Amino acid sequence: LFRSGLHLEINEHFLHQSTHDVTEMVGNALSGMKLSGVLEREEMLLEGASLTGIGQLVLHSKGVLSLQPPEDDSGYFLCLSGWQSIMKQQQWKASFFKGAAVLCSLVGAVFSFQVRSEEH
Repeated sequence: LFRSGLHLEINEHFLHQSTHDVTEMVGNALSGMKLSGVLEREEMLLEGASLTGIGQLVLHSKGVLSLQPPEDDSGYFLCLSGWQSIMKQQQWKASFFKGAAVLCSLVGAVFSFQVRSEEH
């Protein structure tokens, strides 16, 4: 389950040790990485907590509603606070990237101007 904006309490975690055969040992030696195991985490939402979800709401054949990611594979959001906090977070991210785009444009314009002035 891939979701954004929700931090749950870790209930349990398990480390499953990996078993190494000859091909894995050769692959590890060539790549420089060693797989020590797979971490499995169980997270939980506390009982009675209110949850806000933004995504695609689907009605299944048995009359059950479920929230799932949109069909275009974009993310969906789960949040313990209201939708206003999700909107505020997304607006902050949008402002940051707009500012970064303007800064990159200005740096490109200055660089282009300097290259042109050196040519003449």
